[in-house]
Amino acid sequence: MADCEIYLQNPEMTPMIEWIEASVGEMDWISENEDMVVFHAIAGGDTLPIIVQKEIAGTELSEKIVGVWFNSIHAPWESDADCARDAFKALGCTVQCDPGDAVKGEDKFMQVDASGESIISLAE
Repeated sequence: MADCEIYLQNPEMTPMIEWIEASVGEMDWISENEDMVVFHAIAGGDTLPIIVQKEIAGTELSEKIVGVWFNSIHAPWESDADCARDAFKALGCTVQCDPGDAVKGEDKFMQVDASGESIISLAE
C-alpha cells in the first residue's frame, strides 16, 4: 500500500465523500475551511489523514478540479493509478494522477476517463 493522491474533474461532492468512506471505512471530520476538508480514518492501526482540496488553483473556469490525498502508507490502494481507477469506476468523472515510475518526465499525468487510460501532458 502507498499514500495516494488523485485529482477529480467536476466531481459531485457527496458521492465523492461517500466513495472515500466506503474505501477507507468510518471517517471523522477534523476541520474545514474554504480551501479544504480534512478527515481521519484508521488504517493499519494508525491514523489515515485524508485531505480534500476543494478546488485546485489555475484550472479552466469550465472545470473544477478537486484533489484528494490519502496521506498514509496505509491507504487501501497499491498506487495512485489504482486509486484513480477505483475513483473513476465509482464516480464516473475524469481522474488524473501521477503515472508512476514507468513514466518519467515532468508534467506527465495518467488520466482515466470514459475513453480509457492515457498519459497526458499538463501542457495539453
